[in-house]
Amino acid sequence: MRILVVDDSAFARGRIVRLVAAAGGEAVQAASGRHALQLAAETRFDAATVDLLMLDMDGLELTK
Repeated sequence: MRILVVDDSAFARGRIVRLVAAAGGEAVQAASGRHALQLAAETRFDAATVDLLMLDMDGLELTK
């Protein structure tokens, strides 16, 4: 399973990536909403974790 992990906190992304890897999944990281949109346009993901409070674009706006 390929998971997109979107969070402007490197610490939070790292924790989620480790959890995904421990469960046998593949995690791809994005440090911003804009970066996440670029990755999603290029790659198919099975799921995403999205931080709600980011500087460039909040998580609700990203999921729309």
